[in-house]
Amino acid sequence: VQQNELDTLNELSQKIVNRADQYNRDRVQKETADANRQWANNTSLLGNLRENLVQLQQQWDQLESILQELEVKSNLLLEKDRGLDLVVHSRDQTEAKKHIVENLLEDKSALGQLNTKANALAKTLIKALREQKLLPQSLEEKLTHLNDINIR
Repeated sequence: VQQNELDTLNELSQKIVNRADQYNRDRVQKETADANRQWANNTSLLGNLRENLVQLQQQWDQLESILQELEVKSNLLLEKDRGLDLVVHSRDQTEAKKHIVENLLEDKSALGQLNTKANALAKTLIKALREQKLLPQSLEEKLTHLNDINIR
């Protein structure tokens, strides 16, 4: 709709330019050029904003996926940890428990790496949201929750 209005403005200004004296012709041409330049700048700005929002959406979706994975894996790790009985009665049991604990530590390390990735992505999103003058509180709350889970 607005492109049609710009086209109409250009057509009308051309008709005026054809009939105007030199002073008014120059003035109308300048104003028309300014309007077209502003239109082009606004169109470019909107295009860039759209691209930025698409990228933010993709990063948000990626973060949501990581957060879900972290929550599931954290809960599984907590369940394994709660079910671990460290009482042993033989050397074989000691070796078996040692192996279980080593596996838990490996799982915890993998979660730490995933947590680091989620934190970096969340911080990038928070910064981008602030730059866009959007409110990042919801994401900050998720990040705090994520870090609380990681501490456990």
